[in-house]
Amino acid sequence: MAAISNGAVCPPRRFLLKREQAVRRSDRVWLAPSCSLLHSPIDASAETALDPAARSWLAFACEKIEDLRVLPDAPDGDAAALAAIALSSEVLRARANSALTVNPAVRERLQ
Repeated sequence: MAAISNGAVCPPRRFLLKREQAVRRSDRVWLAPSCSLLHSPIDASAETALDPAARSWLAFACEKIEDLRVLPDAPDGDAAALAAIALSSEVLRARANSALTVNPAVRERLQ
């Protein structure tokens, strides 16, 4: 639900949605995937051969639509939506620190 850019987790989307609603002065905000789902695999849960941690980082078509589905409820404080966003943020934090994605030798060279 959040994107990682240079290892940082983006701010919670409920705050971004609140800001967007305030800027537009409307309760109607359209949400859509950032790209077409036409060529996206359908469901990450079908990828049983992957490491479970790595699978949780994937967002195929079903996961992308589910991410979008919970966002409208978050600004109103919906507990399920906030829990889904919190879980997504935690998964992204785990990915940013995972041995599968972090190579200390590369990080040393970059500093």
